[in-house]
Amino acid sequence: MGRVNSRRRLRIAQAFGCTSCDGTYLAFGPDTNLPRLLAWMNELHAAPTLFGDES
Repeated sequence: MGRVNSRRRLRIAQAFGCTSCDGTYLAFGPDTNLPRLLAWMNELHAAPTLFGDES
């Protein structure tokens, strides 16, 4: 999935069953955005989606 530059879009990609995504979020301000992106990824694994996790 392309154009994933927010936590919301990352959640949507997960709900669609995507296993990869593309975005420029990390390219702009990596010192600030890397910790945020890692927190989003941890949140995806810790909190179930609205539709329920299939894994």
